[in-house]
Amino acid sequence: MESSVSSSPSQLESPQLLAPDLGLPHVEYQASYCHVWVIGPDDSIQTDLFPLLEECEHISPCDSHFELHIVENLADVCIHENRDVLLVWNATKNEAVEAVRHSKVLPPIVVVLGQAAKEEGIIQTKRHIWGAGASDCLAWDELSAPTLERAIRLALAQFSERIQIASRSHEVQNLGASILANVPGVIFRVVREANGAFHFDFVSELANIVWGEEYAWSDSPVAQHLARIHPEDRSALIHSLKRSARDITLWDWSGRLLDTEKEWRWVRSAAQPRKRDDGAIVWDGLVTDETTVRRWQDELERSQRALQKAQDLAQLGSFDWDMVSGHVQWSDTMFRIYGYEPKAVVPTIALIFNHIHPDDIGYVKGAIERVRQNGRDSMRFRIRQRGGHERVLQSNAYVELDEHGMPVRFLGATQDVTDTLVAQQALRDSEERYALAARGSNDGLWDWNLVSNMLYLSPRWFDMIGISPYAEEGDPNEWLARVHPDDVPALETILEAHLNGTSAHFECEYRLKQKGGGWKWMLGRGLAVRDENGQATRIAGSQTDISERKHVESQLEHSAFYDSLTGLPNRALFLDRLETAIARAARDEEHSFAVLFLDLDRFKNINDSLGHLAGDTLLIEAGHRFEDCLRPSDTVARLGGDEFAILLEGLADNSAIDAIATRIRGELERPFAVDGHEVFITVSIGVAPAQGKQTRAVDLLRNADTAMYRAKGLGRARHATFDTSMHQRAVRMLELESELWRALERKELRLHFQPIIELTTGQISGFEALVRWQHPQRGLVPPNDFIPIAEETGLIVPIGWWVLEEACRQAMHWNKGYTMSVNLSSQQFSQGDCLERVRDALEKTKFDPHRLKLEITETVLMQNTESASVMLHELKEMGITLAMDDFGTGYSSLSYLHRFPLDVLKIDRSFVAQMNGTSESDPLVNTILDLARSLNVTVVAEGVESEEQLRLLRGMGCHFAQGFFFARPLDPPHIEKLLGHSPRW
Repeated sequence: MESSVSSSPSQLESPQLLAPDLGLPHVEYQASYCHVWVIGPDDSIQTDLFPLLEECEHISPCDSHFELHIVENLADVCIHENRDVLLVWNATKNEAVEAVRHSKVLPPIVVVLGQAAKEEGIIQTKRHIWGAGASDCLAWDELSAPTLERAIRLALAQFSERIQIASRSHEVQNLGASILANVPGVIFRVVREANGAFHFDFVSELANIVWGEEYAWSDSPVAQHLARIHPEDRSALIHSLKRSARDITLWDWSGRLLDTEKEWRWVRSAAQPRKRDDGAIVWDGLVTDETTVRRWQDELERSQRALQKAQDLAQLGSFDWDMVSGHVQWSDTMFRIYGYEPKAVVPTIALIFNHIHPDDIGYVKGAIERVRQNGRDSMRFRIRQRGGHERVLQSNAYVELDEHGMPVRFLGATQDVTDTLVAQQALRDSEERYALAARGSNDGLWDWNLVSNMLYLSPRWFDMIGISPYAEEGDPNEWLARVHPDDVPALETILEAHLNGTSAHFECEYRLKQKGGGWKWMLGRGLAVRDENGQATRIAGSQTDISERKHVESQLEHSAFYDSLTGLPNRALFLDRLETAIARAARDEEHSFAVLFLDLDRFKNINDSLGHLAGDTLLIEAGHRFEDCLRPSDTVARLGGDEFAILLEGLADNSAIDAIATRIRGELERPFAVDGHEVFITVSIGVAPAQGKQTRAVDLLRNADTAMYRAKGLGRARHATFDTSMHQRAVRMLELESELWRALERKELRLHFQPIIELTTGQISGFEALVRWQHPQRGLVPPNDFIPIAEETGLIVPIGWWVLEEACRQAMHWNKGYTMSVNLSSQQFSQGDCLERVRDALEKTKFDPHRLKLEITETVLMQNTESASVMLHELKEMGITLAMDDFGTGYSSLSYLHRFPLDVLKIDRSFVAQMNGTSESDPLVNTILDLARSLNVTVVAEGVESEEQLRLLRGMGCHFAQGFFFARPLDPPHIEKLLGHSPRW
């Protein structure tokens, strides 16, 4: 806190103040301005000091050459340069002593003791203060304007003397005082006495000001101050001081000293020792505070390290070429740029040019010349490093000129930009690839600034939906407004999840409205950019037109759940809907449903006879007829092949199921127009009503399948309802299949033979071999129970070859000239080794091939007419008789018959069974006989069970017949017994 008062008295025209006659030298004080600093109570200064000053003859607050400064403490005085006189006003003894104590660093002091100082002894106090160095000391009682003016003038004279003494610093007698006042450090004298004790003999006052005034330095043992030395620096101080004493050499030590603020300060001590006559060693020296310098040095070193690290990271080096001396300086990074360790070589201009690429030397010289002429320039050139690697450098240089304008220094920085150039080229390549990829992918690009809430859409984005770009950036809501309403919730949810950081990337499929009003499927993908807090600030990505993919997926989905031929639901979709029905029934006990399993009877014959295209047409039309019989809530599905399934829901009772099944059978019995043919077909239906809690759809479908097989077993063209006994029978059939595999090994198969009668004589002409299975537990298994299993599993092939060989062997055993008819299955006929197997059986049994008749179904011949014809001709050449079995049940064209070397046509039992003289079958049988005569083949009628049928066949001129009317299939012993009676019919 400082205040000042100034004025200009007329009586002080020239500011010449003379020292009073106090026994001091006469000193003149010349000044253009006088600064008196006052410290003391503010109220007393105003009430007591100012009036006295106004009474002074030559000193007054109104004097223009006089300025009065009022301060609160000594520190406020110390910080100012203009310090002429310090007036300690109305002071106590202690306040006066405190001021005088710092007289070395304060201006001349005039002390005015206050009233309180009387109690302390005025005379003794004044002497103490005079002795301490005060210019004058006045008691309060003796205070007057003349005495105050005289004291201030005396102080001014002393201040003038100080100035004159300082100005004569060259005089030897004042040299010590000048050093003490101006040396930036603490001057000290340390003495080691002859007894080895160290102590401070002198320490300048600055030590107390800088390091703490409570410490007494002079005449104090050195050991007393060792505690203030940093523990890490103590040992070095002691050893260095002892070494200096021993060798009488310069003592030079630096370390840390604890100041009064409990902070460590770096100091440096240097002193030259000398020996005294009494054996003591004296060090006169200087201690300087290096704390600030150290901090600067540390900061400089940190800066230099940071700069060097930055240069290393940026591969940026600096150089300085003294163009007068030729000396070149490099930074550490500059060495590394050229492939050297720092300071490993002496950098020269010649060294630099030795590394410059030969093709760039001329360019660099030109660039240097441009720098000389223009003052600064940049250059980019190639070098070969010490290790031979080629790098690209970028240099920026400038020159310093002397007073004549001549360049004397060439300075600058050089950066290795090889990696940058490679990265830039890679970036350009990447951007070009990205641009090409974006154009090639035909994607639209978008970039949403979440801070400004502006959305950039590429031209391709607009083109994808058929509209023209309307702005560089727009409102994101315009994009969302084009999204299909059904897709907006999912889009917003997925987008928010990515922006919140819960998903790694944004990916969503949605529909966008086109210009014409239609919708296109799009795939949006993007990635968010986040700030240091993880908040998304931007998200960018692409938009791909996936309409075609969606269309394909729709088709694939349709293919996955719908039959490609009929367009009906497939097995997977049917089972899914069936599971739904089961779940609905579990929730609602009143909900009823049933499953129908449908199989087209004799479809295989039609497919084989008329071809697969005709079969496909039949399946499609059958599917339509099924749908016509159902309600919209019902489901009809094609399970595969000629198998269909129907799900009926909400039925009143089982009679409603029977009515629908009957209606379906009636629709299927109407003729089909297929490829120019009128085709008749029937269907067998298995019904499985919902019973109790159905847990699995596959179980219910299996039950319907089991019931369907029951319907087929009952004679086809009918429907049957599932019951538990059917399931048990199905389980038995499964077990039967497993056991059939072992039947051949266990020799459980048997042959029975049915006689074939020549109708002209009524006698047996031959036999047809029929296989039977003699099961060890089940007894004799009917052929209808295991032959279908054998056909499905492929066992029919080994069974068929066993039958052929065994039948030939039995015929040879009888050896009475009878023919032997054996069925050749379609699977045997299609085997590549069919001829070899037939020939092998004949050779093994020595059976005459002319007595062997191989029966082949019509469908076998129609599967591949060319290969079948070749096969039949080769069998014919072996002498074997060839017969077409079940003639009339297939759909072969009569034009094909002449292509096959057939000998016998066997009329199917279904025609013969209906013959009664007036039935529709009679003319059909008669037509077959007429056809056989025109083809010059014989005819065998199967299934003759009455004398009337025999009579009609004889009347039509049929050659041969077989059936229960003559004899059932018999085992060999019973055949032999029959032959023993020589029967005739």
